[in-house]
Amino acid sequence: KLIILSGPLGIGKSTLAQKYVDNHPLALNLDIDHVRLHIGQWREYPEQSAKQSKQMAEDMARVNLSAGYSVIIPQIYRKEEYLQNLERIANDTNADLYEIVLYVDKPEAVKRFMDRGDFHPGGLIERGGGVSKLESMHDEMSALISKRPNTIKIEPVLGDIDGTYQKLLD
Repeated sequence: KLIILSGPLGIGKSTLAQKYVDNHPLALNLDIDHVRLHIGQWREYPEQSAKQSKQMAEDMARVNLSAGYSVIIPQIYRKEEYLQNLERIANDTNADLYEIVLYVDKPEAVKRFMDRGDFHPGGLIERGGGVSKLESMHDEMSALISKRPNTIKIEPVLGDIDGTYQKLLD
């Protein structure tokens, strides 16, 4: 299975992806942000490191799927090209593709992110425009979802990781 787990920042994608691999032997939690952290001076070269980390993630997904093991990718997606690349990889490796989005409306998404308490002054969101950046990311994600008819929407239950995880499995 290739599971693309999208959703707004701070909604629980990484937590659910880790729970999935903890329960599925040899499945790969392919968090692209973590791949990017291993690239030297990635902050100084944001565009290049973003492209490089996505390419590495695609290659890693192909290897794991070709070996017969699942891959889950927790990432907010806002551009269709990358999803199309992952779709090709699933087809090439005969993997079942699941596009799942943890979806809440824009005000709720912003509230949940801010309530998490890990908003860092000077970080990505603040440099990118604060709350308006979160809102525009949600708009882009929502527009992309409307173009992907096989996307499964799950409303994450605030504070109920096990309940949301069960929805993911279902």
